Amino acid sequence: MTDEELKARAKQLLGLPQRQPDLHVPNASCCIQLPAFNAMPDQSPPALTLREERFAVEFLITGGNATEAARRAGYRDGPGIRVTARRLLTKANIQAAIAERRRSILSERILTADEVLQEQSRLASSDIGACYDAAGNLLPIHQLPADVRRCIASTKTVIRNMAGGDGHTDTVVEIKFWSKGDALAFLGRYHGQDVQRVEVTGDILSRLLAGRQRIAEAKRQRERMSTDR
Repeated sequence: MTDEELKARAKQLLGLPQRQPDLHVPNASCCIQLPAFNAMPDQSPPALTLREERFAVEFLITGGNATEAARRAGYRDGPGIRVTARRLLTKANIQAAIAERRRSILSERILTADEVLQEQSRLASSDIGACYDAAGNLLPIHQLPADVRRCIASTKTVIRNMAGGDGHTDTVVEIKFWSKGDALAFLGRYHGQDVQRVEVTGDILSRLLAGRQRIAEAKRQRERMSTDR
């Protein structure tokens, strides 16, 4: 048995794909190589296992650290974890999953600086009166203007007996807005108005100047002593 036959037999025992023989065309100077059975162009990558899917997610979370992603995904830690991570990155289905998740992250809506300023301005000028109609009744949430809804942090509906013993229950709706003070503080910093002013009286100023003079005198004395030596 030749070396080529031994190699072919070993691949057969291991279940590896065999190289297809060349198909020679009579009376022609070229040959046509048949494609391997597992190289069909329309064959899609196999589905991810749960661990592979976790690896793809952790790879993006860790900023592209494949070793740490493999460790977090539950692959066996140890000296071979780096080899495992490199092997995972060579798999077509994992590469496709990472690329798809990266595109999804990049396509998410991110506020611009102007939009952040607009949202803070909306909070700073919010008016809870916009939540009520002319008769003082609370409007349903879907009837509130969009600008008002954006200022609401949460709502809570509580059913309670306001007057004990009368058997009648009342529905109380609590509306919590985002902090208007925080929005005003943000806008103050943006416009340069959040400046801390410290008033220095004459007594404090004189003590500061005296302290500086003492430090300067002590420095001059150390320099004279080092020169005398």
